[in-house]
Amino acid sequence: MMLNFFKINSEKKKLVFEDGLWLLFQHLFKFTISFFVTLYLARYLGPEDYGLFSLSISYILLFAILSDLGLPDIFIRDLVNLEKRDTIISTVFFLRILGGLLSLLILVFFIQLFPQSSMITISLIVLSPILFLKSFNSFANFFQSINKNKYLSIATIISIILGGILTLIFIWLQKKYFYFILVYLLEFVCLSFFLLIFYLSLNNKFNFKFDKIIAKRMLFESWPLIIAGASAVISTRIDQIFIGNMLSQNTLGNYAVAAKISEVWLVLPMIYGTVLYPVLIEKRRINFSNYRKIILITISLFLFFGLIGAAVISFLSEEIISFFFGDKYSLASTYLTYYIWSTLPYFSLFILSKIFYIEKIVKFGLIVSVSSILLNILLNFILIKLYDAIGAIIATLIANCLVYLITFLILKLKTNFFEFKKITNE
Repeated sequence: MMLNFFKINSEKKKLVFEDGLWLLFQHLFKFTISFFVTLYLARYLGPEDYGLFSLSISYILLFAILSDLGLPDIFIRDLVNLEKRDTIISTVFFLRILGGLLSLLILVFFIQLFPQSSMITISLIVLSPILFLKSFNSFANFFQSINKNKYLSIATIISIILGGILTLIFIWLQKKYFYFILVYLLEFVCLSFFLLIFYLSLNNKFNFKFDKIIAKRMLFESWPLIIAGASAVISTRIDQIFIGNMLSQNTLGNYAVAAKISEVWLVLPMIYGTVLYPVLIEKRRINFSNYRKIILITISLFLFFGLIGAAVISFLSEEIISFFFGDKYSLASTYLTYYIWSTLPYFSLFILSKIFYIEKIVKFGLIVSVSSILLNILLNFILIKLYDAIGAIIATLIANCLVYLITFLILKLKTNFFEFKKITNE
């Protein structure tokens, strides 16, 4: 058993196992409900309006990059290893509010400098509070650090249920596009509210203690992670932004449907990585050899199942699109056939990014992040011109492969992770 292989005590093992079950349930519930709600929404709006909806979400997620300030993983690491949790949490919460303000200013500047259609502009204005609501993720990170993700799971499930019900009601009432933009915002409001409530239930009150020393130390270490966050969003959203601006909204609607389906199976590495991260921090401190074995086994297993999963989805892409979305999205089956393979590098190698945080070589992750940003922007711009939406898929696959090659090289040069002979007795 993998938990036996981790060699953690029985109490910790039980906590990790229960935590993993909560996360598994949360993500399965979220992706299941979101998938079927998206199915009805995409059918109702049609490729054109669904393309506008996807483009608006892509923009707001891009501008929300600065609201996190690259803090989550460093924040979780410090909560695992350090005391003064209340001070750390309140300091990070305040920093994220400032990050949201900065994101809002950049959004306003963007709208002024690059005028968008009236529908996109209004959508961005409606969604802009999300830039501040992201600060409540500080409480979600706290739950992750103490392996109590059940609170995050419950908050997420409640917000998903509310959003899903409202979406279906508005479809039944035949409401216009902007009602569904409001639902997307409301889900964030609901999630933020319940994260705060659950945090207060564990800590009785929120003690606002801003510590300049902690803030400076975290920002000094996290600034490369802002770029890392940008690379994560750009690698998953820049293709849709380019398609929305270079091609048509109809094409984007079809492409977004293929991307949505491909995201479903990425729940597995997401759950695994979230649950495993605190364990890896502890194992790195007490048993390096075992820590490395866990990572290598993880890569092998996810590569094996990733190849099988991608092949099955690719083979059945036409049937999948036809069954769920109908003939309006016939183009999406072609996109799905290829798009699913572009997710394979992340699916199998996602765990490598955690090593940068654990080994405290975050600054070298900047090389990876900048490479990812430049490659995704450059390749999408070139290949979409040449091959339309298929070019975006090719660009994503090439960029992901090159980024993970750079990741391997940095880990080889800057850590002893691959130096088996030197540490076989550790």
